[in-house]
Amino acid sequence: MKDFRLDRKADPKYILDVTTSKDTTRTEDGKKVQETLSVKFADGRVFKNVNYDEENIAKIIAQQERQAKAGIGNISVFEKRKTKAGVMTGASIIGGPVIGVAAAAMAGASANPVAFAIGTGIITLAAAIPSLYSLFKNGAKVKELNKIKYRDEHREDLRAYPLYENALVGLSARKRNWFEAMSKEGNDPFCITEIDSYSQSDLELIMENMDTEKQYQFVYAPKRQASAKK
Repeated sequence: MKDFRLDRKADPKYILDVTTSKDTTRTEDGKKVQETLSVKFADGRVFKNVNYDEENIAKIIAQQERQAKAGIGNISVFEKRKTKAGVMTGASIIGGPVIGVAAAAMAGASANPVAFAIGTGIITLAAAIPSLYSLFKNGAKVKELNKIKYRDEHREDLRAYPLYENALVGLSARKRNWFEAMSKEGNDPFCITEIDSYSQSDLELIMENMDTEKQYQFVYAPKRQASAKK
């Protein structure tokens, strides 16, 4: 999950990432595999060896859902930051060289390396980097928050995707296989911890496929069962 805080110093216990690991230990009965979690907080701390169980998973999901909800409430702020960064980047890249060339000509580029750097756009590019970074960073936040918002608005409908024969048509083979596996295992693919597994356009495509099936009410042929090997 991205950092959707407006103040980076606020709430150091903000959960950014959760990873799983498996540890194999030898016992008298053989080998025992234990799965644990590592929880990364916004201030850089990482809590390791957290037991992988329903209670801990539920705590993490609840916290990240709260973070996502707060982030959605701040979309307009990130939009403004993105727009401002875009204007600053454009002004630095487009307007800078014009001013720089004039400065270089007045100072004498061959005699003044600083003026020459300005004239060739080197310093201008360096000045544009911070705003360019801000543009991409805030743009990525807006994109992810809009995806989460779309998921929230259509979550109940999206959960019905296993009931539709062609709900996953148009997705990449990797994503289609992933959704099918989540369905077979009884897992919720729309849980906040899985939010990086698909894009908003993927969700929109699933919704469109289900709406098409609702409209036409096609009757499908029974699926063939794989014959048992003799």
